[in-house]
Amino acid sequence: MGLGQIALMEGSSLALACLTLARTGSMLLSVLTVGTIRISFNLFQLLQNVIQNRSVRTKDRATALSVHAVLFDGTTISATLLFGCLSEVSLSVAFLLGALLCLGALGLTGLLAKE
Repeated sequence: MGLGQIALMEGSSLALACLTLARTGSMLLSVLTVGTIRISFNLFQLLQNVIQNRSVRTKDRATALSVHAVLFDGTTISATLLFGCLSEVSLSVAFLLGALLCLGALGLTGLLAKE
């Protein structure tokens, strides 16, 4: 199984879990879905690190990886703030945004996996 296929599987499961949380009222399903998100996220982090390390091809490798880390952290902070604001309005809308962001990350990861 290649990196692109693993990225597709992980990103799809995260997006599906967010969509499930946006639509469900079941406490048991919510708990199982959050568990799925945690497992998928941890696996996706490992995959993202592998793809990131393979895609950086420069003599200033440490600098490029540091720039990637800063961009990743900035994106994470922005998304967290947006989730917080949206969850005060509607938790379902926040989870729908999560699904969209997962699909966006899936697309970007797929592009990087091809390089």
